[in-house]
Amino acid sequence: MGVFNMNFNKCLEQLETSLKNVDYILNEETFEKAKQLFFNCKENPQILREKTQEFTKMEKQEEKDKEFFLNVNDKGSVVYPPEPLIEEFIRIQKENRIFGTWFRKDEYNNRPILLIARWLSHFTGFRHRCAHIFLDHPTLEDYTFVQLRSFGKADSPGCFDIPVGGHAKGIATLEETAREEIKDELNIDLQYDIEGFCSIGNYGYCEPPKRPDFHNIEHRTVFCGNLKSEAVPKIRFCDGEVAAISVFSISELKILLEEFPRRAASGLIGSFPTYIKHKQL
Repeated sequence: MGVFNMNFNKCLEQLETSLKNVDYILNEETFEKAKQLFFNCKENPQILREKTQEFTKMEKQEEKDKEFFLNVNDKGSVVYPPEPLIEEFIRIQKENRIFGTWFRKDEYNNRPILLIARWLSHFTGFRHRCAHIFLDHPTLEDYTFVQLRSFGKADSPGCFDIPVGGHAKGIATLEETAREEIKDELNIDLQYDIEGFCSIGNYGYCEPPKRPDFHNIEHRTVFCGNLKSEAVPKIRFCDGEVAAISVFSISELKILLEEFPRRAASGLIGSFPTYIKHKQL
């Protein structure tokens, strides 16, 4: 086990280094490193479960294991792997079906792509897409809603955050992602319960690991809208992601982020400047 563990750590380090060198995208080099890590794990999958336990132990892992992400560059554009890489994936998966829990072949804009498993994206650092949604108060000017994250979350438990946010699953559009997350987290409908909903900007995010082997490399698209008055009583915390919803004045929210940043999650800290710029237009 000692030799195996050393080999695993070496393979993981090489993949993480390669990803950083090519700005967190899937190409021939990073796919080759991922292959090495896979075959290193194949004979003893327990080592991978042990390594990933730190950041998955508080998540609904049976659901998260089914999620796959598009890999994107620092501008948010989809990364299309070269055809030989996709052919290599198909060849390996035919002989090793479990490789399909690492990557999945799909099409985007009628071009072949490889989706990357959620756990692998976070474990090693493949960049993926997120939608962040700000919801303003229906009657109080310059007041906006803020989420208190569930204390059972693996990442930033009990911290203030954007009211709604989530990863774009598979080839779903970011608008579809926003609609789904709003429904899943707050039980409200984008079409009927929110006015003036629109995209207000995007940015790349690269967070230094807070826990061993957890990488948060994202391209975030920020949306904003006004919650309708009749929608407020409909709010329910459906999926356990949210502990509470608060209302902050924008000025108080600025103070929170400037003076008490440890009480805020990265989503709120990172996306707030985009929101403020939009409000000032």
